[in-house]
Amino acid sequence: MPWIKKNLGLVLIGVVALGLLGVAGYFLWDNMQKAGESAAKLQEQTDLLNQLAERKPHPGTDKLNNIEAAKQDVTRVTNFLSELKSKHFSIIQVSNTVDPSTYKSKLENTIGNLERAAKNVSVSLPPQFNFGFGDQRKKVEFKSKYIPLLMSQLEDVDQIAKALIAARVNQVISFRRSPTPDDPEIGGEEYLMHYKLKTNSTVDAISSTYEATFVGFSAELATVMEALLRAPGCFNVKSVSMEVFSTTDEQSGEGGESTTSMPSSVLSRYGGMGMDPRMAARYGLLGRGGGAGGRMGNYRPPMGMTPMVQAVQQPQTGKAPGTHIDESKVKFKLLIEVVKLTKA
Repeated sequence: MPWIKKNLGLVLIGVVALGLLGVAGYFLWDNMQKAGESAAKLQEQTDLLNQLAERKPHPGTDKLNNIEAAKQDVTRVTNFLSELKSKHFSIIQVSNTVDPSTYKSKLENTIGNLERAAKNVSVSLPPQFNFGFGDQRKKVEFKSKYIPLLMSQLEDVDQIAKALIAARVNQVISFRRSPTPDDPEIGGEEYLMHYKLKTNSTVDAISSTYEATFVGFSAELATVMEALLRAPGCFNVKSVSMEVFSTTDEQSGEGGESTTSMPSSVLSRYGGMGMDPRMAARYGLLGRGGGAGGRMGNYRPPMGMTPMVQAVQQPQTGKAPGTHIDESKVKFKLLIEVVKLTKA
């Protein structure tokens, strides 16, 4: 103790020096921990750099910056998609001004205009044809949130029907469409229950499917396909099915007998097909023994008179006569998918 009293200043200096050493040791340990973490991050970044340097394509050098080139490619693709959307895809307009009464009026006017257009060019429609909107025409109340979707489908059907009418098909048989949430859940003849509305949240798009059945010839089908190709929007014909449209289907329906309203004089000219045998006998159109006498029956032209029907002489060209193709009416069924954007 006496020594401490005599050297109190030296003792105090030693205690302070010891405290400073403790503080310095703590800071040294803390900085060593941070240095270890920084070294680990540095090693991770070094490994990533080496990995990128070994990849193909190379991230680039001073003369060739592949990363910048990739960014430019992304910009070009984005601009291309924007241009593609603006030119080839329609946008479903969601407007608060379209109320149920406006939609109802638009529906009736569209169907009425299509009926008049079909009548003007002699395109046959079924009685009281609704173009796939029969249930909608019967309703008096509509949910406002589904009106933009119904308006969009009405526009699609209008475009498809106008293509059929402009092609002057012989007859439109039916229209079917994908059901909307505002349509009956039990479905019906005018709905494609296996083709629901499809949405794509990635590109903000929605697609509807339609089925149009009509009667015509191959040339009219080609005209319809070209019209859909040139129509505004994205009309994708997914399939085309066809079958020969028989006279029975056209005149008497399923299971009925084919009848004709042609005059008997015209029928007798072609062998009396469909004529009563007694009437054919009255006009001398039966051959000997009561059989059909062909085109002219027992008729004989007077002496010195050349018959009206003569064999056509084929030109002597050394080639076989050409084949005449008699195309029959065909019932076509088009399955069409229409893609639209929900946002610009």
